[in-house]
Amino acid sequence: VKLDFIHADVGLKRFESTEDTLECRGVKYRGISQSLLGRIEGAQALFYTAIAGSRFPQGVQTPWTFLMKHLKTNVNVRLGKSYPNTGALIQNIDMALVREQSEGMYTAPEFTLGEEIVCAVVQCSKSATRRIARMAFDLARSRNKPRKKVSVINKGTLKAFFTTFSNITFEVAKD
Repeated sequence: VKLDFIHADVGLKRFESTEDTLECRGVKYRGISQSLLGRIEGAQALFYTAIAGSRFPQGVQTPWTFLMKHLKTNVNVRLGKSYPNTGALIQNIDMALVREQSEGMYTAPEFTLGEEIVCAVVQCSKSATRRIARMAFDLARSRNKPRKKVSVINKGTLKAFFTTFSNITFEVAKD
């Protein structure tokens, strides 16, 4: 299989050298341009590593949130497996972690109140939660494992947010 790779800086480094900005629905995303977005959209796959989002100035949006929503990359799936004789802290681990990434703190708009308070508006929609829950259950059913089990884990510190997340997941489990 022959692969063609296209390398492009996206994020803070690009913004500092080019001041590229993409505006969408009144929000300016720094470190990405319309032409670069076109190249990304034309690819069959995207390998996107972490960007220095925390180093962007306060109130400046990173391209990460835009790309997640625009490309509909709503799910982060991480596979984990422990192998014998590798020094793994826990043996016999073979699992998939399914994490929602289109809402919540990943995409929360931030603003300040005065000089001492920073706020973020956290969103948890039923549709995004259903999509994530279905993916987790479908993945559990498809894996060649004797136990088909899904654990629902949340931090529980934002009561309404995580109650909605858990309740919707339990509804999907009944399907």
